[in-house]
Amino acid sequence: MKTLFTPTLGMYLCTISAILNERNVARIRDIARNRKVKPPTASNAVMRLSKLGLVNYEIGEFIVLTEKGKNEVITWENSIDTLNRLFHDVLHMDYKSSKQEAEKLAFHVSKHAEQHIKSFLKHQLT
Repeated sequence: MKTLFTPTLGMYLCTISAILNERNVARIRDIARNRKVKPPTASNAVMRLSKLGLVNYEIGEFIVLTEKGKNEVITWENSIDTLNRLFHDVLHMDYKSSKQEAEKLAFHVSKHAEQHIKSFLKHQLT
């Protein structure tokens, strides 16, 4: 069965990136704690990310983002930033709430819709 990249895997990928930025080392237990899941659930997600070529991971070892994984994180972070700007700057949500909502929705918004949001923001905020 082919492994598909899902919004949930995207959230795991961004979690791994955030942990690596903070501590330089990512372990299954760190990811599980951050995502509020049990270690086997986090391990399953990391194994799926590994099959997709987004992380390098061997059981019992540290997790490392591949170049492909790093590029995917940048794409998602840009999507989160776009939605955060919409919620905060246009809809006037407080920053913490706008960031949380953007993080939840970024993985569900199509690239087409995101381009329209970016265009809207460019014209609204200039």
